[in-house]
Amino acid sequence: MPLLLYALALAAFAIGTTEFVVVGLLPTLAHALSVPVSTAGYLVTGYAAGVAIGGPLLALAARRLPPRTALIGLMTLFSAGHLVMAAAPDFTVLLVARLVTASAHGAFFGTGSVVAAATVPQGRHGRAIALMFTGLSVATVIGVPGGTLLGQHLSWRAPFAAVALLSAVAALALYRLLPRHQPAPAAERPAATPRPAPAALALALATTVLGWGAIFVPYTFIAPYLETVSGFGQSTVTLLLLLFGAASAVGSVLGGRAGDRHPGAALPLTLVLLATVLALVRGVGHSQTLTVVLLICWGVSAFALVPTLQARVVAIAGPTSALAATLNIAAFNLGIAAGSALGEVMVNAGQLRATPLAAALAVLAAVIPAVLSHRMARSSSPGRQPLPDAH
Repeated sequence: MPLLLYALALAAFAIGTTEFVVVGLLPTLAHALSVPVSTAGYLVTGYAAGVAIGGPLLALAARRLPPRTALIGLMTLFSAGHLVMAAAPDFTVLLVARLVTASAHGAFFGTGSVVAAATVPQGRHGRAIALMFTGLSVATVIGVPGGTLLGQHLSWRAPFAAVALLSAVAALALYRLLPRHQPAPAAERPAATPRPAPAALALALATTVLGWGAIFVPYTFIAPYLETVSGFGQSTVTLLLLLFGAASAVGSVLGGRAGDRHPGAALPLTLVLLATVLALVRGVGHSQTLTVVLLICWGVSAFALVPTLQARVVAIAGPTSALAATLNIAAFNLGIAAGSALGEVMVNAGQLRATPLAAALAVLAAVIPAVLSHRMARSSSPGRQPLPDAH
């Protein structure tokens, strides 16, 4: 794979680290900035809102810029925003800087997905996108726990400074590796440009919201589920979450490969597999051995969705549509918010044990728009298939 994809993965690692590291630092941040923990929680929900709302807006504003300029500019903005966070004198400055960097997060992944797909030959787009998104998975295994320890033992400012440095290195790598004068991809040329398929795109985005969001119905409360239903201790739960993170990295790679080889079938089949795993989690949650096995399967099947969902949107919208790819990043975050909210309602109603089953049903429902989006995209371009289908 081209070195450029590893630079994109490094950027994704920095982004994934900062997105989730705040969760483990909320009590520390709240104490240091003299705000309630509930108020500090806006750093989490505000970030998701920034990705979902600010990302598409920023991508829309940058749509006329060359991809090279956009990616370097977004990563530079991301790095500068973290320098501001590391030096923030109060909570308000920290929150505003986090909202700005969240917007850069959304726009970066949208543009980065398109650039990653254009970097490799047709038939390898899913793997290229998967490699970039593997940076997010690795962040959950290494970046988030590492950043949390850094913040707890040095200062809450230290993780933000570290992310600023990583982002600056990623921006420099992109500056060196992105071609200065890149010719238009084949799909930009009139003879190969697919006709717009807005209905197919809408269905693909709905698949992301429903399929990805469903995962967070149980995952948001995975720690209490493993403790109260499966009977694991807190220290063991921490290790299991690291295992889940490692499985997610494997799933991202496998999802990219499956999407390239079977572009029409990979997404719905992965959804069916994930739904089956989630239903089994509910059925055998009392067995610690089976729960560990299913947790690994959950991580693999869940994160296999990420490159297949993103590749589907890039295929439908065309490889130059960074805005559509950014909208899918927004759809990921919208799904997370909706899934977490549903999980909270169920847990408050005393239905913690039922959260995996509810997620399984929602994931199965996502199969319908997944299949329809592929069929509509094919029918909108007679005689040719969407981008990942071309071999």
